[in-house]
Amino acid sequence: MNPSLSTYQKCCIDYTSCFGDARLDARGNTIASAMLDTGTVILNRLAGSRAELVGSSLFFQNTRVSQEILREEATMRCAECVKGLHVLAIQDTSEINYRHHAGKLDVQDTELGPLGNNRDIGFFLHPMLVVDSRDGFPLGVSDIYVWNRTWDHATKTQREYKKLPIEEKESFRWIRSGQATTEVLCEAARVTIIADREADIYEEFIAVPDGKTHLLIRATQNRVLADQDDKLFEYLGGQSVTGTYTLEIPQGHGKRKARTAEIEVRSCPVKLARPMQQ
Repeated sequence: MNPSLSTYQKCCIDYTSCFGDARLDARGNTIASAMLDTGTVILNRLAGSRAELVGSSLFFQNTRVSQEILREEATMRCAECVKGLHVLAIQDTSEINYRHHAGKLDVQDTELGPLGNNRDIGFFLHPMLVVDSRDGFPLGVSDIYVWNRTWDHATKTQREYKKLPIEEKESFRWIRSGQATTEVLCEAARVTIIADREADIYEEFIAVPDGKTHLLIRATQNRVLADQDDKLFEYLGGQSVTGTYTLEIPQGHGKRKARTAEIEVRSCPVKLARPMQQ
């Protein structure tokens, strides 16, 4: 059997015996297959008929179909797929914005709340996508964190945000997802967790890495080094170039034009100094 096909079959979601009702199990599997076939999660688009649309809507409204069960099945499948592999675990946050449907929604719904500008309504989704490091083949998700703000959500100034412990900040999601991932992917040979600049958090460097779990994070803080006079960016910039590569950057939104970037690679081990507030 083709190895990729074997892995694909092993990673496929199977809701049999998940919901305590054979009809719900079958409906869950039908929806999952339709999402895979159509490439969309929008019920109006993946349902082949009015009856399927109604059945799918009722499925998600059923009290037996909880986020916890859906997440547990997905992460369990992922754990089965990573045994003995070096995997990349890639995380980021998305806003699920229901602004155009605000008039149809109950603003008192405890699962919805204000988004960044406090005018839009929705929730936040922070998944950890796991792929095979050899070829980028998707193996599933090791964690899915969903949350929303309350309508009386205080500003950072009101909460004295910088003085709060990391566990009380929304940025704790980066650490929480990393820790959950190390547990779910415990049978992987190596795990490299990848994140953008928001995850440049000192506490994460302490809480997440272990003997086989590593972090690859885009730096945003020009951190003080424990054993150098220069800070991180200056010290790294002074290292010898170990390689170069060309990156084609496509045209973006606004005035950003397509261009070719010549990238230089520098690397060196460093020791980060503990921040003063720690």
